Amino acid sequence: MNSYQFDLFNAFTEKAFGGSPAGIIYDGAELSTEQMQQIAREVGAPATCFVIRVEKDDVHTRFFSTAKEYPMCGHGTLGLMTGLVERGHLEVPLGQTKKVHLHTSASSAVVQVT
Repeated sequence: MNSYQFDLFNAFTEKAFGGSPAGIIYDGAELSTEQMQQIAREVGAPATCFVIRVEKDDVHTRFFSTAKEYPMCGHGTLGLMTGLVERGHLEVPLGQTKKVHLHTSASSAVVQVT
């Protein structure tokens, strides 16, 4: 049985058990699409994010609901960036803003992380 580093973040809230939950799997590079979908169903959150790789200011990821892959996900992005900073995968100097390029299988976006 495999195990994966995993966090669950509640975006858009300051209260426990509120907001929009998103699961973050930090080591998704070797997972197939089918495995990602199965894990997302098991997590059961509206969105689960799989980190494919982080290269300096470029983050490659995929987002899944319990039923399908999303091209992009707002609350999943909030959880993802929070988790990457908290776990030391992204460094943002205190009091500064960093532009991070987020790449999914369908699109890309620039995210400002503070």
